[in-house]
Amino acid sequence: MNSTDEHPDEVTLALVLYLPENTGDDTNYPTPDDASMRPKVPLKLKLVASQAVGEADSFGDGYDTAANPDDAPVSLLMAPADKNKIPLADMKIKSGVLEGVSDSFTGSVLSVPEGVKSISAYSFDGVAGIEKIVLPNSVTLIDDSAFQKMPDLKEVVIGRAGNTGTIQLNSSVFYSEPMLESVIINGNIKTYDSGHYMYSDSASIVFYRSPKLKYIEINGNAEFDEYNFSNISEETATGCTVVFGGDVTNTMSNALFCSSNVTEVHFGAGRVSGNMFNEFYSDSGNGPQVKKIVFDAVPATKLDDSFVYGLQGVLTTVEVVDLSAWQAAGQPAALGGITVTQAP
Repeated sequence: MNSTDEHPDEVTLALVLYLPENTGDDTNYPTPDDASMRPKVPLKLKLVASQAVGEADSFGDGYDTAANPDDAPVSLLMAPADKNKIPLADMKIKSGVLEGVSDSFTGSVLSVPEGVKSISAYSFDGVAGIEKIVLPNSVTLIDDSAFQKMPDLKEVVIGRAGNTGTIQLNSSVFYSEPMLESVIINGNIKTYDSGHYMYSDSASIVFYRSPKLKYIEINGNAEFDEYNFSNISEETATGCTVVFGGDVTNTMSNALFCSSNVTEVHFGAGRVSGNMFNEFYSDSGNGPQVKKIVFDAVPATKLDDSFVYGLQGVLTTVEVVDLSAWQAAGQPAALGGITVTQAP
């Protein structure tokens, strides 16, 4: 409840309704676009418009008497439930840990409720039928291979816009996803090699062998421990774009983008440190494929040619959104022999 400065006696009321969890099920009717068939919840309220004393207008003092006649009671019109969402009853949640879904689950969108803190290892390994995963801000850990080899998974959204929490991604979280196209992470991330894959080709790799993966966006600071974008796709030449919104740190000696078909990388205003690109596999023709780097803002780190080491003969374009700000910050006119230009 609050009052306005102009009319101190005027108040605004907010009505919050807590409905039973199964209320939405009542709206799963055959014709969701037919408003006449939507169930209504009568609120037993009557709306009355009023005006402040002495506020002159041409309507007179009685114009609000018919604002809400008795034959037009206020009701809450229920919107159709999303039939694609997997029911909460089908999710296996124990002590804040999501351990999978029931064998007979229905729906194609896994929208995990707020309060779940982690996704257990292998919990969705090979699970078919799920096309989209949405995780809340409360999730802080996605364990080893949690979502690997899901044949129908196309889209993943982790956290809501503005999330400032940190999510730890363990080994091979997104491993061998044949249909995955987009991953958006709202929040800070930290990758961690739990040791499970210490002696295999997929050590520390989060995004691995997903031939249709075209877009990864991380809206926060990112701390990696090498190889996280290795072999995103070996089966196709379709390029993938990676967008960083905050600091990007690689804590290990091996490169972040090593043997990867990521073709475009965007950096924000954060700090950039560690080995980003590496030509370790270049002799075999399987080195990093980053052809374009875009700075959406001037990074906090002063860059030099070492930043693009490993992209010799591959990198063709370096762009900045604000070239004048780039120059004013003393950033180089070229990186690795490629002139820095104004983004269109």
